[in-house]
Amino acid sequence: MNNLLVKISITFIVFTTLLALIVVYFSFSKAVITITPNFKKIETNFTILAKETFESQNPNVISANFSETFEEKQDTFPSQETNLEIKTQATGKVTIFNLTSVNRNLVATTRLLSPDNILYRLKENAFIPANGKTEVEVYADQTGKENKISKGVYFIIPGLQKQMQDKIYAQSFEPMTGGIKKKKIITEKDIEIATNKLKEKILEKVQKEIDESFKYEKNNSTPSLFVSEIVEIKKDTETEKEKDEFNLGIKLKIIAISFDKEKLLAIAKSKLLEKISPFQELINPLQNFIFSIEKYNSKTKEATIKVHLGGELTLNPKAEILNKTKLVGLKKRELEEYFNQFKEIQKTEIKFSPFWIKKTPKIKDHIEIIVLSNIKT
Repeated sequence: MNNLLVKISITFIVFTTLLALIVVYFSFSKAVITITPNFKKIETNFTILAKETFESQNPNVISANFSETFEEKQDTFPSQETNLEIKTQATGKVTIFNLTSVNRNLVATTRLLSPDNILYRLKENAFIPANGKTEVEVYADQTGKENKISKGVYFIIPGLQKQMQDKIYAQSFEPMTGGIKKKKIITEKDIEIATNKLKEKILEKVQKEIDESFKYEKNNSTPSLFVSEIVEIKKDTETEKEKDEFNLGIKLKIIAISFDKEKLLAIAKSKLLEKISPFQELINPLQNFIFSIEKYNSKTKEATIKVHLGGELTLNPKAEILNKTKLVGLKKRELEEYFNQFKEIQKTEIKFSPFWIKKTPKIKDHIEIIVLSNIKT
């Protein structure tokens, strides 16, 4: 009888221990699978027709409004510099000293003579107070770079009496500049550059006015694209003329095109999504949303809009390949082989716990999948 009780007790203990181990296994066994996904650039490029008469059934047409306006602008522009040199008068500044007790007035063109007999003249009338000094602008009497003078040169005023020349004199504290310059000629390229700059300024002005007028309105259909046509060019000289600068004016016809940008973005995004597999998801789809006019038909009021949208693809954390039901009861090597077959996955790191566990748990809730984009499933 005692032996039977002992056997029953041992059997109960063993059974209880096994049951406890099973409970521990199912309660504490865990698998953590960390996935580093691959990231891939993706883009779509297409054209869409913008029309005032909207064809609602046509996915390649978007409704738009076209409005015309005229703007004028003119400005002064520099001419093209050539390699040909022409002589000019060197210019600069000198300080005139008056060591006498009487105020002095010197008229424009008063001569100043350097020790090397280089002659300069006053640009304007000058007043030099008694026992004082005045800085004035001067220019060389002759053209050519040989008339340039360095700083620290003393000038006499030969028009004064000889005994006064050491009491009223001038000195240069900075070098004279000029004496020679590059010849400038107006070219067709100058006219083209100036015309384009005026066009840009006009379009910037128009865009700024539009932005200002819609500043307090949430309107996705504000004018976004412009077609411009020069209807008149006015210039004050002809090309190939020698001139430092020229005046140019243009009259610009501007066609402003307004459409729903959010709708265009939705169309572009749908085209981008067509290229994505079920295992992928699109991130940052607004990084490179660019649209521009490819061509415009003024008679039919139609514009072909060229559209570009770029984004980045990564693994969708809800993809079927991450379904935990498919992962239960697999060894580490089997898990690695499974994930390695998918191009969307760069690498995986698999950890079992406790340390004696060699397979993923039978309970899928004990499997944790971490996708390194900080999204968990």
